[in-house]
Formats: sequence, structure tokens, C-alpha cells
Amino acid sequence: MVEVVDLPVVLVGCPVQNREHTIEKYLKHIYELDYPKEKIIPAFFVNNSSDKTGKIISDFQELSRPTKLMHRIRSA
Repeated sequence: MVEVVDLPVVLVGCPVQNREHTIEKYLKHIYELDYPKEKIIPAFFVNNSSDKTGKIISDFQELSRPTKLMHRIRSA
């Protein structure tokens, strides 16, 4: 059996745009994977979303779950 300390940290990355209706479910499913929770880091690149996608991910971060969040703002 593999010890948890021997498993690598896994970054689960995904670019997202206007996914407020699905992103929360997606985040929850990441932590339901059969992998140690402390070894999973979700990372999201929010690309010019005009909905609450970034806010939902930020709220998820506040639950003390390590989550990387990057925003791309459309330049003029």
C-alpha cells in the first residue's frame, strides 16, 4: 500500500469562463477524488467572466481549501 507521504501533490488546473452554474459542483467533485485532500490543489484561470465564477472560487478558498485563482481582465 502507498503511504500518503509518498504521494505527490497534484495540481488540477482548468481555464474557466462564465461557469457560475457548474463551478461549485466541479470544485466539490475535485475533493471527492480518491486521493488525499491535502495533496490536491485546484487551480483556475478565470478568463473574462461576466458572471460570478470568480466569486464562487474565492468563496471556496475562504473555506480553508488551498485553491489557486488567477483572473484575466479584458484590456481596452
